[in-house]
Amino acid sequence: MRAAKAEVVKENSTAGHRVAERNHLPVARVQRLVDRHTEGRTPGFMGEPRVNVRELDIALKDLLAQE
Repeated sequence: MRAAKAEVVKENSTAGHRVAERNHLPVARVQRLVDRHTEGRTPGFMGEPRVNVRELDIALKDLLAQE
Protein backbone atom coordinates (compact mmCIF):
# COMPACT_ATOMS: atom_id res chain seq x y z
CA MET A 1 0.00 0.00 0.00
CA ARG A 2 2.87 2.40 0.72
CA ALA A 3 4.14 2.02 -2.83
CA ALA A 4 0.70 2.78 -4.25
CA LYS A 5 0.31 5.78 -1.96
CA ALA A 6 3.75 7.02 -2.98
CA GLU A 7 2.72 6.74 -6.65
CA VAL A 8 -0.38 8.88 -6.04
CA VAL A 9 1.71 11.43 -4.19
CA LYS A 10 4.19 11.45 -7.08
CA GLU A 11 1.39 11.95 -9.63
CA ASN A 12 -0.02 14.81 -7.57
CA SER A 13 3.33 16.51 -7.01
CA THR A 14 2.89 18.81 -10.02
CA ALA A 15 -0.43 19.97 -8.66
CA GLY A 16 1.21 20.37 -5.25
CA HIS A 17 3.81 22.67 -6.79
CA ARG A 18 1.07 24.78 -8.38
CA VAL A 19 -0.85 25.00 -5.11
CA ALA A 20 2.30 25.92 -3.20
CA GLU A 21 3.26 28.61 -5.69
CA ARG A 22 -0.23 30.09 -5.87
CA ASN A 23 -0.49 30.30 -2.08
CA HIS A 24 3.13 31.35 -1.44
CA LEU A 25 3.85 28.22 0.61
CA PRO A 26 6.84 25.89 0.59
CA VAL A 27 6.30 22.86 -1.64
CA ALA A 28 7.32 20.52 1.19
CA ARG A 29 4.60 21.92 3.42
CA VAL A 30 1.92 21.42 0.78
CA GLN A 31 3.27 17.94 0.05
CA ARG A 32 2.87 17.00 3.72
CA LEU A 33 -0.78 18.05 3.50
CA VAL A 34 -1.24 15.94 0.37
CA ASP A 35 0.40 12.97 2.12
CA ARG A 36 -1.90 13.33 5.12
CA HIS A 37 -5.02 13.46 2.95
CA THR A 38 -4.19 10.56 0.62
CA GLU A 39 -6.47 7.61 1.30
CA GLY A 40 -5.70 3.98 0.56
CA ARG A 41 -7.57 1.49 -1.55
CA THR A 42 -11.22 1.00 -0.62
CA PRO A 43 -11.28 -2.45 1.05
CA GLY A 44 -7.51 -2.66 1.03
CA PHE A 45 -7.05 -4.08 -2.46
CA MET A 46 -9.57 -2.49 -4.87
CA GLY A 47 -9.17 0.81 -6.63
CA GLU A 48 -6.31 3.25 -6.38
CA PRO A 49 -5.17 5.47 -3.52
CA ARG A 50 -6.65 8.93 -3.87
CA VAL A 51 -6.38 12.39 -2.43
CA ASN A 52 -9.41 13.56 -0.46
CA VAL A 53 -9.56 16.97 -2.12
CA ARG A 54 -12.26 18.33 0.17
CA GLU A 55 -10.26 17.61 3.32
CA LEU A 56 -7.08 18.85 1.64
CA ASP A 57 -8.77 22.15 0.73
CA ILE A 58 -9.99 22.61 4.30
CA ALA A 59 -6.51 21.88 5.69
CA LEU A 60 -4.97 24.31 3.21
CA LYS A 61 -7.41 27.07 4.19
CA ASP A 62 -6.64 26.42 7.87
CA LEU A 63 -2.91 26.61 7.16
CA LEU A 64 -3.30 29.88 5.26
CA ALA A 65 -5.40 31.35 8.08
CA GLN A 66 -2.54 30.67 10.51
CA GLU A 67 -0.04 32.52 8.32
